[in-house]
Amino acid sequence: MEEKKFDINSLIGFVLLGAIMIWYFYTNQPTPEELAKQKTERTQDSIQQSQQLLKKIIRPKKHLLQQ
Repeated sequence: MEEKKFDINSLIGFVLLGAIMIWYFYTNQPTPEELAKQKTERTQDSIQQSQQLLKKIIRPKKHLLQQ
């Protein structure tokens, strides 16, 4: 049975695929402006969620105090 060997064409193909993947990931990185915008949006979302949760917690207590 013939043993399969790793030839130079396969090596070149894998190197090219790796180079393309590295280039793709590098060019699709978010810019510093995009990162800052994402951080601001996350902060605003967290604040909004906290306020909504606080309203849910406080509202039932007001109802109990009125009785």
